Amino acid sequence: MSGTAHASSFVYTGVWINWSKGPIYGATLTLFQREAGLLAAFLAISVTVAGGQFWKILCYLFHQSRVRKSVPPEDTFHRKTQVILRNSAGSASGFWEFTLLLLQWRSRYGPHRRAFLVQCAFFISIAFVTFSAFSAASIFSSQVTKATGNKTLLYSQSCGYARYPDGPDPSFSKFLRTMKLAQDAAGYARACYGSTDNLLQCNSYPTKQITWETDRNASCPFKAGRCVNNLAVTFDTGPINTHDIFGVNTPRNDRVTYRRRTTCAPIVLDDISRTETTNIGRSGEAQTSENIYAGPVNLGFGIINASAPTFSRNLQAPVSGLGYQLQTAFSIAGSDSGLWTPMTDLNRTDADVTIFFLAFNDILLIQPNDDPVFSAHVAKRSSLGVNAYEPDRTISAIACAEQHQYCNPAVGDGELPRCTKLTGSQLLWPGDSVEDIQVIRDTGLNTLKNDHLGFNSFQSLIAGYSSAATSAGMYFAVFSRGAAALRASETIYQSLQGPLSSTQWITEVTGWFTVGLAAIQQAALEYATGPQYLGTTGKIIQPAANDSLGQRLCHSQTFQSSGEVQSFSLLGIVIILVVGGSIILVSFCLETFVGWVQQCFGLGEFRRKRWDQDDKLELLAKEMSWNAAQELRSGRPQEIGQGQVFTYDPGSVGFNSHIGRKLSVYANK
Repeated sequence: MSGTAHASSFVYTGVWINWSKGPIYGATLTLFQREAGLLAAFLAISVTVAGGQFWKILCYLFHQSRVRKSVPPEDTFHRKTQVILRNSAGSASGFWEFTLLLLQWRSRYGPHRRAFLVQCAFFISIAFVTFSAFSAASIFSSQVTKATGNKTLLYSQSCGYARYPDGPDPSFSKFLRTMKLAQDAAGYARACYGSTDNLLQCNSYPTKQITWETDRNASCPFKAGRCVNNLAVTFDTGPINTHDIFGVNTPRNDRVTYRRRTTCAPIVLDDISRTETTNIGRSGEAQTSENIYAGPVNLGFGIINASAPTFSRNLQAPVSGLGYQLQTAFSIAGSDSGLWTPMTDLNRTDADVTIFFLAFNDILLIQPNDDPVFSAHVAKRSSLGVNAYEPDRTISAIACAEQHQYCNPAVGDGELPRCTKLTGSQLLWPGDSVEDIQVIRDTGLNTLKNDHLGFNSFQSLIAGYSSAATSAGMYFAVFSRGAAALRASETIYQSLQGPLSSTQWITEVTGWFTVGLAAIQQAALEYATGPQYLGTTGKIIQPAANDSLGQRLCHSQTFQSSGEVQSFSLLGIVIILVVGGSIILVSFCLETFVGWVQQCFGLGEFRRKRWDQDDKLELLAKEMSWNAAQELRSGRPQEIGQGQVFTYDPGSVGFNSHIGRKLSVYANK
């Protein structure tokens, strides 16, 4: 299971703050898709209901502002508009009713025709704008989910780091775990770094990839003359913010930046390469080997022999069908805990150095090549009967110097960030013991005692936690994968190497560099979810229950959700509910409150009565009363003619409050 897929099992649901946007705009509510769908539907319905009630408020205000104490019986237009305003069910129905009224009066002529049409057009416009605005608001209410993006907070009961027993491990659990992590990082880097494809697996970390700058005209990082043709390439990430890139969700004053600069160069081996014959075994059998002497190697049980070669290739061993062989060793500046003690020309006191040896064995190139590592110009017939080219050297080498830097970006306005020197991983914190630094490097959890950067307690913890990234470098990318780490290996057919560019060595080291960057992203996520691939001897070390800083770090990791949850802007939800609720509340209270004021203080009480009288149920009551009177006089049912005007006593009381359903009939329609 990859780290990103593993993380999706530990999604936090509830309220949290996305510190990328601050405490107000970043307030976030995360829900599973089912609950999120219900909330989104509820918000849309709330906006729709608020839109309907907003229209009722407008209708009430327009109606009351247009009420007259006396209306001439022939002014049917005024009466109709007042009745529409009083009984309109919503902005859509209001739009339709005023449109019909406009069409009805368009063909009529009279001194007030133009004024009537302008009034209709005004109400039609208001209804249309109200309907459009709230319809759009209802549709786009779901945009409160996009305000936060797909960033999600992790929550796991297994938060912590992996710890293995000291000494030899017969189960090789630690090695196997490292190998699996390297494979996962390599897979992610291959799929996502430098790719424009929006693959699902590339959207899980806080950022798709860590960016860097490449300088192909860099200076040789080692002693003059040791780099082939003085060639070198530098990769520099610049400051990597633990919040934006690692996804540690913290306010600005708790953030840390990390920087990695790696410079690689093809190495001249001519003066340190020897062809030697030695007697091996009890029989004393002679073995001829090509040996490279770049400094003694420590295989983990102490330096075997200070005069032993750094890399050796048996020239008598059969190589038929044997492809590339890639072997690596590394040294840690200021420490003897590395696997290799570099020769003077390759030694750096301010950088960790990794060297890669590439043996070609039976590999032939399909085309001649001028690359300083993969150069091939000697024509040779391949076993497939194809004209090919033999490598100019049987062994090539690349060496890389890696430097690291931490900075405290939480400084005052106008101040530059306070930073460590750009140096080796164990020289970052002068004053801390090598043992303490090694623990930090291995576990990533010990706080730093002598940072000199003004870190607060949580920054110090984050720096210690993220310092595990310094071990995920070029050596990590290659040592457990061997020749599989070569991009060139992807275009081989039966020991015949496909076309390679003249800068293939840069392609290779770029690939290794990106694997290290992907491993940094992977490590940040894995700490929050708990380590994978523990094997039989590994165990999880978790922060103590009373360790508030450690617990906070456990619950501060974010990643990009793949769709199992949905996050909402809490501010957006509050605005929708408060504004919508206020509109609904005002619509329910406005008529009662204004009517009470009008009645108690005598301020336009006739307006209140007109509002009651224009209700369609009140009009129906008047119609029924008029019909009943006519029936009593004539003895037959009565019909109401078009345009007939009714007069009634403003002080009469209707029965609209006693009718259980509303009808859509109103007088003079």
